[in-house]
Amino acid sequence: MIKRKLLRVYGIVQGVGFRPYVYRIATSLGLRGFVRNDTLGVEIEIEGDEEKIETFKRRLYSECPPAASIDRLVEEEIDTKGDASFVIYESSSGRERETLISPDLATCPDCLRELFDPGDRRFRYPFINCTNCGPRYTIIEDVPYDRPNTTMRKFEMCPECRAEYENPADRRFHAQPNACPVCGPEVWLVEGNGVKIQVGDPIKAAARFIQEGKIIALKGLGGFHVACDATNDNVVKRLRALKKRGDKPFALMAPDLETVERLCFLSDKERELLTSPKCPILLLEAREEAWKVISRDVAPRNRYIGFMLPYTPLHHLLLRETKRPLVMTSGNLRDESIIKDNDVALEKLSGIADYFLLHNRDIATRIDDSVARVIDGKEILIRRARGYVPAPISLPFTSDKEILALGPMMKSTLCFLRGQRAFLSQYLGDNDIYDNYLYLLEIMERLKKLFGFKPELVVHDLHPDYPTTRLAGEMELPALAVQHHEAHLASVLAEKGLVDDEVLGVAFDGTGYGRDGRIWGGEFFAGKTGNFERIAHIAYFPLPGGEKAIEEPWRIALALMKEVLGEEALETPWAAKLRTNHNLEAVLRLAETERLSPLTSSAGRLFDGVSSLLSIRHRITYEAQAAIELEMAADPEVKDSYEPLFTESEGHLILDVKALVAEVYDDILRGTPVPVIAARFHNWFVSAVLRVADFVRDDRGIEKVVLSGGAFQNRFLLERTINALKENRFKVYFNEKVPINDGGVSLGQAYTAAVLVREGRL
Repeated sequence: MIKRKLLRVYGIVQGVGFRPYVYRIATSLGLRGFVRNDTLGVEIEIEGDEEKIETFKRRLYSECPPAASIDRLVEEEIDTKGDASFVIYESSSGRERETLISPDLATCPDCLRELFDPGDRRFRYPFINCTNCGPRYTIIEDVPYDRPNTTMRKFEMCPECRAEYENPADRRFHAQPNACPVCGPEVWLVEGNGVKIQVGDPIKAAARFIQEGKIIALKGLGGFHVACDATNDNVVKRLRALKKRGDKPFALMAPDLETVERLCFLSDKERELLTSPKCPILLLEAREEAWKVISRDVAPRNRYIGFMLPYTPLHHLLLRETKRPLVMTSGNLRDESIIKDNDVALEKLSGIADYFLLHNRDIATRIDDSVARVIDGKEILIRRARGYVPAPISLPFTSDKEILALGPMMKSTLCFLRGQRAFLSQYLGDNDIYDNYLYLLEIMERLKKLFGFKPELVVHDLHPDYPTTRLAGEMELPALAVQHHEAHLASVLAEKGLVDDEVLGVAFDGTGYGRDGRIWGGEFFAGKTGNFERIAHIAYFPLPGGEKAIEEPWRIALALMKEVLGEEALETPWAAKLRTNHNLEAVLRLAETERLSPLTSSAGRLFDGVSSLLSIRHRITYEAQAAIELEMAADPEVKDSYEPLFTESEGHLILDVKALVAEVYDDILRGTPVPVIAARFHNWFVSAVLRVADFVRDDRGIEKVVLSGGAFQNRFLLERTINALKENRFKVYFNEKVPINDGGVSLGQAYTAAVLVREGRL
């Protein structure tokens, strides 16, 4: 029997070759009708034999293009029209917007083969792409995803490109960024003063300059990179000084996978991620021989290297010429947002770069490279951006309200929640820096426009002085404050689809405003989203001088030592070495006044203090440096632990810090090697988590444990905690789809609000 059906497809179905794919299936089955994009997704009217329509629907899922993702398909039977064929219609616009936008995709194997084929008309063309790869989110300005709604609209296709674009059998059929050397964007090279250099091949010239030890700023997919030769000590040192980067590791780009395998240990999962269309920077353990090739100044005192592979044709061309790993760091001034425009780059980066490799394909939405690592065989995101955004996170229920969560202050992201999806923005930096706050506002408005978001409720951090707290107050919407660490835990529950499950939540990080007005960060909660009870925490200890103690961890160490030794802390050999440059007595006086030395329960700050106590790091040049170097020092062969001791106060279990520091100091006096002490310190946290988990299981019957917070980026800590819990028959959950650090907090904020709305409590 002949039927006609209207199929509405929701998901990532625009900009990924979905309409051509629908066309090919329909025509292969002899079906008639049409397919088109609209602001909701893809609309299909299909007519023909009923059995063939059912086959069509099955194949729609089973043969889906690699970059596409079908969330749901809504079907309605309609009157037959007697179409003669199946066609692709022009997109239609509507007021409602529900279509998903594809993240940007790394260059596919087919385009890469053409890029280096001397017989291909796109040989060495740095903007080659097709429906399976290339720019998406970074070039789109409006939906539906059609060329006039992208930054490619100013490039009119030549006859050959137009023929490909209109040929259903071609993989560039309706590829919106389609271009070639005749009609598309172009690259050129300029000196630091902005004067154009006349060269035959700007990319080859840039590669030559890099080989000569120069620094190049190049316009990439979502913004500028600053690049130099990673094997050249002098230029790496120079770039580090010019970017005022301290010891913070640089990201590297390798010419190919073989180079990475030669320099780093790679698991199958790590290999899969490196070569995926997402193509993140991946933190990999370096082989010993890596440092014979790569400058040690790339990652001082670190066992890990952040490697990525070329993900645009321009990168492939550049790396093919240089034949070596390159530093490929974000093109920005210290702590500011990534730069996307040529004129801004020339203005801001002229004091850093010797030359600029520019192009004229405008970037609509700037975005950093994503950063990940593999722990316990799972992908752990450190920065969620290019390749991941704006793909949504699916939720376990449908929210009745549209929610906007403004995230934390550090490593900020936004989250829009609508229906059964949460849309996280890309990484937006620390929004106490005005440039990054403007970036947050820019992306908030862009996401509203692209997805048609109309928030009915705004969520912010509990901290009264965060810029986003003030922003929430200016929005004329109902507002909800969510505590930082509760949001961390809720982000995991959102990912895992847990709504009514009672869990033990462990949140370890550097800082978060607590319900008592103090700085939390070593927290244990029992309960569920929207109803967490703080049941245990690390004992409070002072941060002498507040923010100054974060920059100078020796202040924390001194305050901790005073807890153990009293005034004798000033007479220790450790203190004697510090005394030549610091007024220790003045700092101890500071520590006695909470107004000048706020109290904290922070796991991250405890890491900092012990790092200094072991004389690993007294002063930091980048965030978490002391803790990272303490992790690097820990001996993985050491299994024993300092004893976690608990006391009870006001219904809370308090994890004793004084006893811990006393044990650490005893080991120092005994001459115990630093790697052993560092490992025992890490294992103390693991033992403490297990002790609380056992207590909560006995007391409340809870067997699910949730781990979140920036301290769990520490591979040593997270893997050992997971293994210890699993060995004791606990079910363990941690962030995989959003960052385990503060980059995932906005999801937890939004999810908390959605749960409260669902339960009628908001």
